[in-house]
Amino acid sequence: MMQRIRVAVPRRQDTPEQVSFDVYGDAGSGTIDYSDPLNIGPLRLWPTSTLHAGHHYDGHLASAHLGVPAGDGHLAERFLREQHLRPAADVVFEAGPYCFGRFQHAVVMRDAAKNGDTGAATVVTKTINSEPRRVTRVRAASFDSGSDRVTISFVRSPDVG
Repeated sequence: MMQRIRVAVPRRQDTPEQVSFDVYGDAGSGTIDYSDPLNIGPLRLWPTSTLHAGHHYDGHLASAHLGVPAGDGHLAERFLREQHLRPAADVVFEAGPYCFGRFQHAVVMRDAAKNGDTGAATVVTKTINSEPRRVTRVRAASFDSGSDRVTISFVRSPDVG
């Protein structure tokens, strides 16, 4: 079964709205390819937002904010640990799907002018221990009686490239 790798980048209130990031990968080769990001277009920490000021823009009296045990309410979880007036959340990018191997991903932060430093990239390595779907339509295609050799045909797994 194929698996995805979740890359989560935290955002905070002091992050300028123009900041974005790109995710790069190694496709299991061991060398990250910084020439072609996995994401299509920059991933902004504050997407389509001109205001990210918590209480008046992010549902102050809605859902779990009233102190319900789950969520980010006044009396629960992140709300007590993070900055009170603006939401602290993760921006998530899912890479893959991958089948089997060791995969590296790098996050390169970009400023408003889209400048980024690959030398300062955060690199994470994950191992996927899944196996591909089975081959199908396995059949004996031919038999050579002189060499006593059977040739088998099959449709390969769609997970193996």
